[in-house]
Amino acid sequence: MNATHTIPSNRDKVIHSRDLLARIEELRAERDAYDTARGEERDPWNEHHPAEAAELATLTGLLDYAGYDWARGVVLVRADHFTAYARGMLRASGAMLADLPDWVTIDWEATATSFRLHQALTAIDFGGVTYWPDDQTRPIWEADHAA
Repeated sequence: MNATHTIPSNRDKVIHSRDLLARIEELRAERDAYDTARGEERDPWNEHHPAEAAELATLTGLLDYAGYDWARGVVLVRADHFTAYARGMLRASGAMLADLPDWVTIDWEATATSFRLHQALTAIDFGGVTYWPDDQTRPIWEADHAA
């Protein structure tokens, strides 16, 4: 395997859609090359490579979640990492002051929950692990200005 991308796993804190799409394409190419080389009409790749076939089915299943432009950019954030992700994203976007006084306390769990609700994020199951999608093509404030 000549992966020039990160192979997505449900152990990852963050998964970029470009890696997801690249891995799907890689597995499909392996499947097609295997089937073509054998000249068989049935799909023996699935029988001879069950782990890869299961991985392809799982990753392709993630694309079934509607409303996301996977090719333009979606980040999947594991649920147990979402609070830290939201905190970093808000700081990086300038939506909050980077150097708040140390006497200011922010409930980051509540902020992350509010962010998910505000963006109307839908949980995605990846092999029994919950991920929250962050559509990188839409600024976080877009929902405030939608018609």
